[in-house]
Amino acid sequence: MPAPTPRHGKRSRPTPPQRGEKSRFAGILPNEPLVRDALALAQSWSIDIHLDGSPALGHVIQLASVLRKHVDRLPPYLIVVALLHDAARLVGDFDEFTNELEGHFGEDTMRILRELRDEHTDGRPVGPELLYAHLGTLFVSAADQILTLGTVLQKGARIRDKGGDPTTAWRDRPDLAQRMCNYERFAAVVSPYLEPRLGDLLTYTTGRAKAEAALFLPG
Repeated sequence: MPAPTPRHGKRSRPTPPQRGEKSRFAGILPNEPLVRDALALAQSWSIDIHLDGSPALGHVIQLASVLRKHVDRLPPYLIVVALLHDAARLVGDFDEFTNELEGHFGEDTMRILRELRDEHTDGRPVGPELLYAHLGTLFVSAADQILTLGTVLQKGARIRDKGGDPTTAWRDRPDLAQRMCNYERFAAVVSPYLEPRLGDLLTYTTGRAKAEAALFLPG
């Protein structure tokens, strides 16, 4: 399997998950060969890397967990996408990466990764054009939004438990507050096309996030 070019360091071969890590993820990740390969790749470029204030590997594992919990009969290739979805931010040549691995992971998997390349930027699609995307793109993007906004909401809850103002959690994430309209539009467009549990959670989480981030929203 071709190795990616990490953006944070020299080219390195992906290594299999360590034995302890296999057992640690056993209840979250299905025991499928392509999932194991994707985990090895994610580990190879995620060592000591933090994205949005959290360990990069932990984020993709949590994303896979959200999908497995809220999507019935989840196909393994969407778990692969979840594990690799930050590739655009972490590998040196994203186009080369997807072209090299399409034969191994499959056309649908690489198509979704390409459609997710602007996931964490202002260029993320949020309008009717989303309806032309692969359905898997909507599922993974929705789960990622739930996880991203939910992490800040959880931080706010901890602040509230200590007697503080939970809205201040958004002060440290102005990037998310500035994209709240993007998140809201995305949820409105895609929720009807998701499985009900995932769609309901997306709508609820986005609504709560907007309410708590209100003081820090643009304008």
